[in-house]
Amino acid sequence: MKVLIVDDSIHKIDALSKYINIHSPNSSIDTAESITNALRIIRDKKLIYNLVIIDQYLPQRNGEDPIPDGGKKLLLEINRTLKDKIPNYIIGFSQYDNPDVEFSMVWRVIKFEIDSSDWQQPFSELLNHVKNNKFNKENETVLPTIFVEGSTDKFYLEQALINYFPAVIDKLSIRTQSAAGSNWVANQLVAWSHSMFKDANGDYIKAIGLFDYDDSGRKAKKDLELKSFTENQRKTFKSFLLAPKYNDTILNFYRKGCKIDIDIEALFDMNIMKEAENLQYLESRNPIFVEVPRDWSPLKINATEFLTSKGFSQDELLYLKKVKQFSKEDFLKLIKNQKTIRICLKNFKLLLNDLLVELDIQIE
Repeated sequence: MKVLIVDDSIHKIDALSKYINIHSPNSSIDTAESITNALRIIRDKKLIYNLVIIDQYLPQRNGEDPIPDGGKKLLLEINRTLKDKIPNYIIGFSQYDNPDVEFSMVWRVIKFEIDSSDWQQPFSELLNHVKNNKFNKENETVLPTIFVEGSTDKFYLEQALINYFPAVIDKLSIRTQSAAGSNWVANQLVAWSHSMFKDANGDYIKAIGLFDYDDSGRKAKKDLELKSFTENQRKTFKSFLLAPKYNDTILNFYRKGCKIDIDIEALFDMNIMKEAENLQYLESRNPIFVEVPRDWSPLKINATEFLTSKGFSQDELLYLKKVKQFSKEDFLKLIKNQKTIRICLKNFKLLLNDLLVELDIQIE
């Protein structure tokens, strides 16, 4: 069964994914958190979804506040703009009662409560109906997959594959959405863990969630660690935080007791960071450190003076900055315009090597 869950609750996605796979094992489950991303996924999907599950409260775009009739708006847009990709079945699934909004004259809404089983019977009836229909039984090929936080992350990893590991390009998939973020990556891992895809040898096909080492990435990884996965579920995926070892300059910060956030752009070398700074693509991180260094007294000396006293150059201090959110596409163009993109991506080689090992993909 091919399913799209449009919701931002990891607990709800976990419960629904588990129940879907009880009724239809090895179901392919995608997630989206906004109207815009859901429409894009349905449009770009090669096959038609058998079932789309829609929360009533949805934001227009990722990062925006949800609106009470967001689910209804999505349903109307599907019918208006995606006539050749309309899913076989659509259902509303909400934790909140909203009598002022009529979801649909055709499709029903099921009230979902995490501590109640009342939703399971009507959902079970629907799943059995979807499973037994004659529509759209074709399935997509499932490959080992890396879920990443955004489109620029996807580009950098794909280019690193082309330049350093061309023999394995067709052996894995790198997936994301527009402004996906760490929450979406975590949601996809939860859904994947219930599908338990296996290869021809009967081994689990694995997925990796690649997170920036920042507040949201660390929280997403922690949320996954706190969930009650079975032993077999845990064999199907791994959550992976970017680490200092992927850039020697950042590693030097950590060796000197100065832990800083690490995002995907921080894997690029000093020359790229200097160009980005000159083009005003960077902004200061706040806070500067993941945790206050033991030998720093903030009331006596500021962070820049402290780091200078530890031997860091002004160029190295550029890693205390990050690419502005609205400058990420400009930073991407900067990378694309480099004469030797292979050299620019050299720090990604070690990262990809680790990811391929985790996915059990042999490097030729």
